[in-house]
Amino acid sequence: MENIFEWRALSALEQESVLARPEPPQHANLQADVAAIIAQVRAQGDAGLLALTQRFDRVGLQTLRVSKEQIAAAESQLDPALVQAIRNAYMRIRRFHAAGAPQAYQLDTETGVRCERLIRPIQHVGLYVPAGTAPLPSTALMLGVPAQLAGCPNIVLCSPPQANGAIHPAVLFAASLCGIESIFALGGVQAIAAMAYGSESVPKCDKLFGPGNAYVTQAKQQISMDPRGAAIDLPAGPSEVLVIADQNADPDVVAADLLSQAEHGSDSQVVLLSDQRELLRAVQVALAKQLELLPRVAQAAAALNYARLILVGDLAEAVDVNNRYAPEHLILNVERPRELLDQVLHAGSIFLGPYTPESAGDYNSGTNHVLPTFGYARSYSGVSVASFVRLITVQEISPVGLRQIGPETIAMAQAEQLQAHAHAVAIRLQRLSVASDAQLDYASVAPVLSLLRPDVQSMKPYSSARMEAKAGNGSLVMLNANEAPESPQGLHRYPDPQPAELVNALANFYRVRSDQLLVGRGSDEAIDLLTRGFCRAHQDAVVVQPPTFGMYRVCADVQGARVLELPLRRAGTSGFHIDWAALRALVSNSSNVKLVYLCSPNNPTGQSIDRAELRAFLHWSYARCVVVVDEAYQEYATGESAANWLAEYSHLAVLRTLSKAFGLAGARVGVLLAHAQVVAALRKIMPPYPVPSLVADAALVAIRDVAALQRRVELARQELARVSREIAKLPWVHEVHASDANFITFACSNASALYQYLLRQQIVVRDVSHYVGLSECLRVSMGSVSENDQLLSAMKRFGEQLASTAGANAA
Repeated sequence: MENIFEWRALSALEQESVLARPEPPQHANLQADVAAIIAQVRAQGDAGLLALTQRFDRVGLQTLRVSKEQIAAAESQLDPALVQAIRNAYMRIRRFHAAGAPQAYQLDTETGVRCERLIRPIQHVGLYVPAGTAPLPSTALMLGVPAQLAGCPNIVLCSPPQANGAIHPAVLFAASLCGIESIFALGGVQAIAAMAYGSESVPKCDKLFGPGNAYVTQAKQQISMDPRGAAIDLPAGPSEVLVIADQNADPDVVAADLLSQAEHGSDSQVVLLSDQRELLRAVQVALAKQLELLPRVAQAAAALNYARLILVGDLAEAVDVNNRYAPEHLILNVERPRELLDQVLHAGSIFLGPYTPESAGDYNSGTNHVLPTFGYARSYSGVSVASFVRLITVQEISPVGLRQIGPETIAMAQAEQLQAHAHAVAIRLQRLSVASDAQLDYASVAPVLSLLRPDVQSMKPYSSARMEAKAGNGSLVMLNANEAPESPQGLHRYPDPQPAELVNALANFYRVRSDQLLVGRGSDEAIDLLTRGFCRAHQDAVVVQPPTFGMYRVCADVQGARVLELPLRRAGTSGFHIDWAALRALVSNSSNVKLVYLCSPNNPTGQSIDRAELRAFLHWSYARCVVVVDEAYQEYATGESAANWLAEYSHLAVLRTLSKAFGLAGARVGVLLAHAQVVAALRKIMPPYPVPSLVADAALVAIRDVAALQRRVELARQELARVSREIAKLPWVHEVHASDANFITFACSNASALYQYLLRQQIVVRDVSHYVGLSECLRVSMGSVSENDQLLSAMKRFGEQLASTAGANAA
């Protein structure tokens, strides 16, 4: 072993020379010899394989395939401690690789442009487990476990026979844990050739995995370059380790790590980097002592001729040297290894801290020991489940999507002078231009269902007891819900998940079909269902237009959806209105917009949406997003309900509530009106019993008493007009916003002081001054006549105090 190298004292050429790998052993006719063996296997099949096994392994076999009986008997031939060790290693490797397996996914890269990735296992894979002077059951696990997890249906394993003609039982047992049944006693080049091209016994494989000597490596290279051959896992070379050690490292431990790789073979390389000269010297001494104790002393001693012990200026420089070398294994035997981890760019596998030997990674920590060597860690990764699968992309573009991205596709194709590419898009756009918007079927629900979260689309709903039999049917003996047989209140039975009588009454009131209606705990629950049903966390977005109802954002935040805000536009004295052009631009230019919330009449400003503008937006937004019109206050408004358009627009959802005009805020009944298939999809994620029996009974009474509803609405309108006039007369009130709801919002001087004053008078209004565009504003809901009179009297007294204070200040 050479003396210690001082990195900063070396020239650039000398540094390159120090980090150079040992030249592989020269086999004068290696390439030709390997090619000849491959040719023999291809020409002679099993006969050639048997002959080559006799020639190289000196074993005369009658058959190549290992029988099921031999595989089953392997476990009984092993020491129980080894059996348990292999089982535990299998479970750890499986847990680690399962967690990192590639996942299928899909997303809309643009409205109407859905892209996805499918995962498909490689159908035929070949695993090579070398033997050399000892069996390698660990390699069988490292290759077999990810192949098993990937779901490869046809797995072939080849390993050289022992002198008795059998594969070592440890390898067979490890393979059996991985579910591998096609096992062949074949080694060397002939095994690689057999799996690449097939024979009478050995199936042809699409991709080969596993380490080997120079002949095996050459064989893998040759068959990977032949279109009729097979793909391979990664370039392989001699084993290597690089250790970075600081002043806290134990020299004996470092020496042991270096020797654990040196014993692999004479062409292995070990490198030690440290900023401590004393440590490097101590490691030299420890290497000499430990070397003499090794059974494979000849191989390790030869490898140490290529060892490199390098003094660096500091640990940061050590990491830089590591990145130049790109080792198969990197051990960070330093006090705070994770502080260096982010700077490590190139390594096959990394081992942190003084108690993490590379040996654990070779056998049973859970990671994989089939790793890139010879500097290939710069561009290759170790074997994993991803090595055994193919990633297939899929794209599906709707007419809306093609209109979105088609012109850009044409522009790029023309820039690359590929006119046929451009024409393939242009001809489709021409066909679309022939079909006017009037010819589009806005009632078709397929584009809307495609906007649902994929997992919601595929999930099966929970089946509750009352979905199996309707509660209250006297002809049924219901023993399926773990209920009490009776109760004094008569509430021992679970309610109907969607009380049929209430649903029918609501459907009749809103003039929709019963399957277009979902009833739950207030419109808040409907907002939550829509957000959870359509929005994937950190991918999809909702559009809200402040100032508006705060639960739109809350539900989006809980789901992890992005919230895009487009503030309502002030239009002089006519209040707040939607900037429809800006809304279209926001939806068009933002990725994965799933829901657009439109509140009409809006809370807290009270304005209704222009119905002609809403229809135009529904035309434009079809297949782009779901338009949610919140009509919590619609009973007070005079315009047409958007619910009347449900049959026309499959992407329209309407929210209604019994909390306002029906006077049932304490009962918490909300209604979602939407296409029947959208309703069915959202029922999957709804709790099984959203409407308690008492609530359903109260709601039925309210919905059937239309005369009482009309009296409440008329009184609210009269009071709204009266209170608005009186408040507008107050000199310190600047503006009273027109309202189609049962509340008014007004701007005034000293809004915060007025709010606190009213509180002291036991009158509670809503301070909305923190809302966008509502600085110095309060919102007042219409109460009874006497309650409203109390409010007006208190506001007049507050005004008198303001005037008195102003007069005193002037004096």
